[in-house]
This record gives sequence, structure tokens and C-alpha cells, in this order.
Amino acid sequence: MNDRPSNIDVISVTGLFVTTEYDGTGKTIKEGLNPRSIFTINPTPPDKVGEDPETIIAWTVAAIRQRIRELKDQFGEVRVVLVGHSYGALMAIMAASRMQFEDIVKVIVIEGPLNPDVEVSPPTLLPHLRLCGTHYKARPGLCREAEAVLGTLGTSKVVIIRNTNDSVVPPEAQELAGDFQKVELHDEHDLTSLESLDNSRGVIVTLPPHIGGTSGGLKSVLPPGYRNHLFWSAEKKALINAIVAAVTADHPRSSRRTSASRSEAQM
Repeated sequence: MNDRPSNIDVISVTGLFVTTEYDGTGKTIKEGLNPRSIFTINPTPPDKVGEDPETIIAWTVAAIRQRIRELKDQFGEVRVVLVGHSYGALMAIMAASRMQFEDIVKVIVIEGPLNPDVEVSPPTLLPHLRLCGTHYKARPGLCREAEAVLGTLGTSKVVIIRNTNDSVVPPEAQELAGDFQKVELHDEHDLTSLESLDNSRGVIVTLPPHIGGTSGGLKSVLPPGYRNHLFWSAEKKALINAIVAAVTADHPRSSRRTSASRSEAQM
């Protein structure tokens, strides 16, 4: 764990059926980066997966705005990084798009079903996801909306992390169209390719093919493509944290003063 607190405030958006208690992505970032604050939003827990996606997105936006207000009241200025994994990645990018990325310095989406032109269906070995048909049906339209927003606002605040060995979300579905730089990592210890990125453009980072999931106990029953998505290995957690640290460095903070100035300019 990194014992020195970073100056980022993380909001983690979970995927289908995932509750705050089981927010592995948030826990990974908390343990590895030690952010100043971390807050989990679970828009589709077991009792809400049947909700209309538009209702869930609206609720997610409201929850993010409320959290940002709390952070500004507490710290005065903040660097909010929105992180989402799996279906939470789609909810994160949709919420940020509806908010026009206001007060958000980065949106980091990991292994999300983002490409509207690639079919994504409930995985065979995760039958409970068949209860989420309304989300799978609405997904292509939501993805196209996000792409349209990025086409207008630019992609600079978006980081997409792909996993090429994934049986839950097809690898070809794990990216959005747009002006993105593409980086393929071959060694988890060499991130020099992330040091020369153009900050005016977003980036799609593809993880090394040998980085995957854990295989102990009952997890060994699942094929590697499922474990890679659901149960991250220590090496994968470390690499995700290293990527997040690299892409969130040196970004300006949002503050109450900045927000007030913006409001005055619009009046």
C-alpha cells in the first residue's frame, strides 16, 4: 500500500448486482493509491437491477453531484476522479456525459461494455445477469449518446482500460469510438508509454495478456476469462493502480471559487 495520501478524491461506480461492501475496484484503489477520499456509488444493487436505466443514470448523477458538494464543503477544492468497472463503467461515463464532465478531472472506465456496435449479452456462467435484460437492451443507445458527447467535448478526460482475455464483456466491446490514443502494455513494470501521452486526448490502455485473475479455491471452477474480469490478481490490482496514478497526475483542482466564477460568468 502507498502510505502517502494522494490528492485525488475518488468516486467509484459499481456494476450490476454489486453492493458497496463488494466494491473490489474501490478497495483496490483505496489500498494501492491511498486517495484523500473514496466514495462508492452502487446504482444497480440486487434490489434495483430491474429499474429503468434512465432512472438509474439520473440517480447516479444526483449522487455524484451530492458527493462533490460534500467534498467542496470539506476541503474547499477537489480533484474528483470517477472510476467504474464493468457495467459501472457505462454508468460512470454516462453520468459524466450528462454532467458535461463538470468538476471531474478524469473518468477511468475498466472493462466496460462501451462499444455500441458489438453485441454484449449475459454470460453463460452468470445466469443472474439475465434478469438485467433492460440494461443490455438500452446499452447501445447509451453508448452512442456518450460517443456523441465526447465528439463535442473531446476525450481528454477519459481513460479506458481494456482486458483482452474477458468472457464477461467481450474485449472488442471495451472501447468507445473517438479521438483516443491507444497504448498496449506488454510488461506491467514498464509504463513509460504513459509518460508521453497528449493530455488533450483520451487514452485506451490495453492490459498485457498475461495479467488476469486469481484462481484459488472455488474461483478455479470458472474459466480464466471470467476470473480475469471478476477476481483480480495482485499483479492486476497493482497495474491498475499504476495506470490510475499515471493518468491522474498533474491535473488542476476544482474549487468553490472556480464554480462560483463559472456561475457568475453564465449569469
